Amino acid sequence: MLAWHFPVRENYWHYKDAGIRGRKLTNYYGTRFKSAWDVATHTASRLSELESKTRLFTDTFFSSTLPPEVLEAVSSQASILRTNTCILLEGRQFFGFEGCGDDEANGWMNCSHVWNYEHAVAFLFPELERSMRDTDFLHELRSDDSLAFRAAVPLVQTNLRAPIANCLASHQTCGSGSRASASRSRFSPREIIHFTARPNVPRASHGGITC
Repeated sequence: MLAWHFPVRENYWHYKDAGIRGRKLTNYYGTRFKSAWDVATHTASRLSELESKTRLFTDTFFSSTLPPEVLEAVSSQASILRTNTCILLEGRQFFGFEGCGDDEANGWMNCSHVWNYEHAVAFLFPELERSMRDTDFLHELRSDDSLAFRAAVPLVQTNLRAPIANCLASHQTCGSGSRASASRSRFSPREIIHFTARPNVPRASHGGITC
């Protein structure tokens, strides 16, 4: 068994923002385990259970009557959740790049024109999806009632506008947990939809709201 333990990561992707670049971020597992040995012994004690659950998921998924092409497409995309495209920080804050690169970040966190089109997280790990919606509605809702479409980590507001209809669609997919986070924000989903219909709100076209 190969185990590792890097409890702290550094924000290397905000190369244009000196106030954020280099900030230290604690990985979630860094709050659970003290060393690589601790990780290894924990995993070893649950190895049989983890293998059994993994095989059950795989067997169940591929026993579907969906066409093989669909199963291959869905399974390959869902595997992204276990790559360096995604990070889970202390407090179980979930963030995702647009993708992975060999030596640089590919589009920083929770880009709404990428992550709002996927549905795997909400159905496989709803708690992580709710974390993204918490970021949207509790941290990225700005004073002009718009949402930022990328999350700066540590969480500070940016000047990039989000396609709000997409955020609301994802918020509805999450279920009651996400609706609770939206209710804790300054506005309800209905009020945010009203914001998108304002004539002075920037949009690609003036045909109304698109989902």
